[in-house]
Amino acid sequence: MSEYQHTESAIESHNQTVYQRLQLALNLRLRRQLFIAVCDDPQQQHIFAARLHAELNQQPLAFAVGGPDNSNHATNGTSTSPTASHFPTQPPYPHWVSLKLNLKRPCPIAQIERWLRKHPPPALPAPGFQVLGIEQLTRQPATRQWRFLESIRQLNLGRLPAEASVLLWLSPPWFRTLGGIEEFWHACTGIFEFNSHPPSDRDFEFVEEKQPSSPTDLAEKIEILFPQSPNPSPTTTTSPLKNVPTQLLEQVKSVAPESVLALLPTDLQTAISQYEPLQYLYEINQLHESGATGAEKAHAYLKVGDFYRSHLENSDPSAAPYTEIVLLAYTQAWTLLPSYAPRYWVLANDIGTLYWRLARTTTARETKIAYLQQAVNFFTTATTIIPTTESSDTWYMVQSNLGAIYGELGQTCQSAEYWQQAIDAYEQAQQVGLLAAGTDSEDAQKQQARLQWATTQNNLGTAYWHFAQYRDPVDCLCQAIAAYQQALQVYTPDTEPLHYAMLQNNLGTAYWNLAQYEKPEDNLLLAVSAYRRALNHRTRDTVPHQCAATQNNLGTAYWHLAYRESSHTLSVAEYWQQAIAAYEATLELTSQLADGVPLSFDILATHNNLALAYYQLQGSTHTHLSTETQQNYLQKALYHHLQAWQGYAQQPELRASTFRFLLQTIRACHEQFGVEGQNQALSQVPPQLLPEILANL
Repeated sequence: MSEYQHTESAIESHNQTVYQRLQLALNLRLRRQLFIAVCDDPQQQHIFAARLHAELNQQPLAFAVGGPDNSNHATNGTSTSPTASHFPTQPPYPHWVSLKLNLKRPCPIAQIERWLRKHPPPALPAPGFQVLGIEQLTRQPATRQWRFLESIRQLNLGRLPAEASVLLWLSPPWFRTLGGIEEFWHACTGIFEFNSHPPSDRDFEFVEEKQPSSPTDLAEKIEILFPQSPNPSPTTTTSPLKNVPTQLLEQVKSVAPESVLALLPTDLQTAISQYEPLQYLYEINQLHESGATGAEKAHAYLKVGDFYRSHLENSDPSAAPYTEIVLLAYTQAWTLLPSYAPRYWVLANDIGTLYWRLARTTTARETKIAYLQQAVNFFTTATTIIPTTESSDTWYMVQSNLGAIYGELGQTCQSAEYWQQAIDAYEQAQQVGLLAAGTDSEDAQKQQARLQWATTQNNLGTAYWHFAQYRDPVDCLCQAIAAYQQALQVYTPDTEPLHYAMLQNNLGTAYWNLAQYEKPEDNLLLAVSAYRRALNHRTRDTVPHQCAATQNNLGTAYWHLAYRESSHTLSVAEYWQQAIAAYEATLELTSQLADGVPLSFDILATHNNLALAYYQLQGSTHTHLSTETQQNYLQKALYHHLQAWQGYAQQPELRASTFRFLLQTIRACHEQFGVEGQNQALSQVPPQLLPEILANL
C-alpha cells in the first residue's frame, strides 16, 4: 500500500470516529448546548452535514406482539396467540433542522428564533439546529463579519424559546477567530475537528497526568493559538460555578442537603466543605477557567459520576435522580476523552447501561424508546472500540446487553426489525460465549461462562419466539426450541432448579405456538410435558406468581387439546377436566398474591377460558354427568364469564365477546333446565346488565 493510501485511510478513520462522536453527542438531546464542528474541506462539510440531517431525522418503526418468559421479558400466559397491530403516526416534526447562515443578518441565534416562531414545536424536546455557510462570511464586508462576531460575543443560548441545541460548522480560520472570544468558550459544550490532512503522531497520544495533551484537547489548543488571552479569574466571575453545565449543577443541587443549599448563596466555601460533590463541581469550574486539558476536565467529571454511582446501590434508582446525575457527568467526561483513551469504551458501556436503567423507570412510551435507542448507540459504540487486549468476556457482556435492549425496543415498539437485531446480537454473543465456556465443567471460571452462555441461549430463544409472531413462524419457533434445549443442557434441576423451570416453561410455550402450524396434537402434548416439568420446581411455596403463570399455560395447552376435533374421543373429557384443574389452580394462586404483584398473563382471559371449559365439559357426549353436576358446571361457567365481563369494562371488544359467551350460557340453562334454570341463571346477572341480556335472549 502506498504512503498516500495509508494517509487516506488514516484521515478517513479519524473523520469517521469524529463523526460518530458528534452524532452520539447530538443524539443525547441535551438542552441549550453549543457544539462546534471544524472542517477545512467545504465538500466534506456538506457530506457530513447531510448525513447528520438524514440520520437524526429518521423515525423508529412500530408494530405489535407479546412474549414468553426470560430474564428480561415476561411470560405470555394468555389463551390466544398475540395479534399484530399498528400504531397511528402523525406527520413528523423534524428532529434536526439545517439552516444556511443569513449573510445579510449573520446572527445564528436570531435566525433560529425566527425559524421556531414560524414552525413552533408541538412539544419538547425541540429540534436541534446546524448552521452552515459561516465560511462565506470571509467574502462579506467587514461590517457583517463584525456583526457576526458581536452576535457570538453576546451569545445567550437561554434565549432559545424551546431550549434547542445548536451546531455551528466552522472553517479553521473562523474557528481560530472565534477562539479569541471568551464568551464563546464559556458557552461551548463540545468541539469536533475533521481532518483533510493526515493526523500527526501527537494525535494518538493520551496522557492522564498534567502533561502536554493530545491536539484533540481543544482547551489546550486555544491556549497555544491565543497565548495573550487572559484566563478569567475566579475572583471576577459573577458565579463561582458559572462554568459547570447548568443541568448537572441543578441536578446536584436537587439532591444536596437543605443546610448546604442555604449556604450556597452566601458562603460557598463552607458549603463545599460540607458536601463532597460541590468540591468536584468547584474543581470543574476552576479547570475550565484555567484552560486545563480535556483529560484533566474529564477526570473531574468522572469524580462526580463515580461519587453518585457508588450511592446508586443504596437508593431507589427509579425515584432518586442519581442515575441522571451520573449520566450527565459521564457524558461530559466521554465527550472530552479521545476515542483511544483507556476509559473511553468503558464509559460508552456505562452510559449505555444508565440509559437502559432510565428506560426501565419511565412509563412514557416515547421517552422509553428514546432512552433505549440512546443505549443502543452507546453499546454499539462500545462493541466497535473495545481494545483487543480486553478479554472476550467483556465483548460478550456488551453484545449481550445490546441484544437485551433490542429486545426491549422490539417489545415496546412492537417491531419485527428490532427482534431481528436482537437475534443477530445474541447469536454473535453466543458464538464468543461458546468459545469461552469450553467443556471443562470442573473449572469454576469455565462453569460460570457456561451459565452465561446458557442465559444467552434462553434470550436467543425468546427473541426467535417473538420474531415468529411476524415472520417465518415454523422456522423461528424451531430455532427457539433448539435454543431452549441447548440452555437446558447447562441449567439442570439439581443445580439451577428455578432457571430450569423457566426454560421448561419457555419450551412449553414454543411448542404450544408451533402446534398452531404443524402436528398440533403432538406439539401440544410436548407443551404439556414441558409445563409439568416446570411445575415440579415452580411451586406455590417457592415462586407463587411464576407457578400461577405456568398453571395458566398448562390449562391453555389442555384447553386446545380438548378443543381439537382430531383428539381421541375418550380423551376429550379428560382434557377438559385437566384444563379446569389448571385454571382453578391459577385463580387460587393469584387470589393469594399480595395486591399490586404484577401478573404476566391476563387473569380475565383465564376466567373466560375456565368458563368455556366448564361449558364444554357439561355438554360433552363423552361424559355421563348427573343433571345436578351439569347445572353446577353451567352456573360456574356463568360466574366466571361475569367476572371477565366486569373486568373488561375499559376494553369494549373483549367485553362484547364475553357478553356473547354469557348469552350462550344462559340459553344453555334454558334449553337444558327450562324456565327455572334460566331464572336461576338470570339471578346471578348484575341488575344493570339484565335489560341487555333479556333483549338479546
